[in-house]
Amino acid sequence: MERTSASPEFVQGPFASFIELMVAEGTASVEQHETRLARREGCLEGWQQCEVMKDADLADFELALMSMHQVDKENRLKGVTGEDYWRHRCATVQVEYCYEVLRAAHYFMNQELPDTERKDLSSRAISRYRI
Repeated sequence: MERTSASPEFVQGPFASFIELMVAEGTASVEQHETRLARREGCLEGWQQCEVMKDADLADFELALMSMHQVDKENRLKGVTGEDYWRHRCATVQVEYCYEVLRAAHYFMNQELPDTERKDLSSRAISRYRI
């Protein structure tokens, strides 16, 4: 995949702490609200992956999501269901959410997203962090 969405400097400095804030809030929410074990574990795994990627750029998140989506696709083809499905799906959703918030923040700070991507900014991500 071509690295076009962000410069390598994108999440350095204040963005790394922004990711840490999202991870802390997300982890606390999961621990408070998710009672189903597989989904809870998956959500926590997803937030852990976001924390590991706190110094990554948008392109790195895109690559990670491509890989996670490929596993989702393979799981569907294999007929994976139940706890295994939900564990991986919930991890993917947390990474997707973090990515969408970062895309919105990057756009509003730098106005550098191509016109075709601006309409795809997640309103949930924008409104949650009042970017």
